[in-house]
Amino acid sequence: MKKNKEKQGKENSKKIGVGVLAVATVLLSAFPTPAAAAVAGTVAGTDNAVKIVAFTTDKEVYCARETVKVVLTVYSSENVSDALIEVAGVRSKRGVNYISYSNKTNLTAGENTVTFSRTLPSCSKCAGIYEGTYFINASVVCEAEGEVVNATHSIEITSSPGRRNPVRIIFVNEAQRMQQQQRDGGEVVLLDVRPNAEFKAGHLKGATSIPLAELSNRAAELEKSKKIVVFSEDGRNSSRACEILVEQDFDQIYNVFGGMNAWQESGFEVVSDSDATSGTEQPGFEAVLAVAGLLAVVFWLRKGKSKSRRNSRRRG
Repeated sequence: MKKNKEKQGKENSKKIGVGVLAVATVLLSAFPTPAAAAVAGTVAGTDNAVKIVAFTTDKEVYCARETVKVVLTVYSSENVSDALIEVAGVRSKRGVNYISYSNKTNLTAGENTVTFSRTLPSCSKCAGIYEGTYFINASVVCEAEGEVVNATHSIEITSSPGRRNPVRIIFVNEAQRMQQQQRDGGEVVLLDVRPNAEFKAGHLKGATSIPLAELSNRAAELEKSKKIVVFSEDGRNSSRACEILVEQDFDQIYNVFGGMNAWQESGFEVVSDSDATSGTEQPGFEAVLAVAGLLAVVFWLRKGKSKSRRNSRRRG
């Protein structure tokens, strides 16, 4: 009798061990280990490409005849020979680019920075330059690798110091750089003025949703000291949103040309509320399954013990 009990105890111990191991396996699969996360981050971060990581000027607003300092930073995953770097912008009505640069250079692995300065003309009919927003385009051509990357930056030109247009038009690649500024702690707000349903279906990471119909009453939720980057579906409603913000004394407004349509066509990141939900609920769901499995094992073992006791009593 004693031997049978010992044998039964060993079998129960084995069952408990198997059950705990199974539950532990499910739990571990539900929550990735730091090592696994590090490997995943390394793989996701791998990038064998040339890209423009920064394209800016020393200021955003210039007076006529001021000097503009342009800074372009190009990242390369490896050494590249004879990369053609071209910059052109502030194009006059006569077709003259007052900001221009063209040079072949050897890129080294890592970040490569190009800096140059150009002086603006006076705002005049003769020069073909008037007050307003002007674009500067940059391109990097690597013929051997067959790669071409582009970026756009905008500046505002005024006829006298102290004057500033509260609204600037920017393209999506400049908006993406401003999104990165926000992630780095910069004073930037990404304002999405589309209806709530469209926002939930897909929007920029870090964006704030205030539908156009509600903006007049909710503009106070935004900080006037920050740069407000305005998105709509195609850029039309964002223009109206900019007018509303100007009426309420905002003076650092950036209207994204082409809106979300241009953003998505450029292949930039879009998140949705369903993405965020699935990302947080999936591990919890698997953990619930694991707990349910543990309870099932305990119930099974208890049932086995009860049956063993009844059999022992009958034999006795």
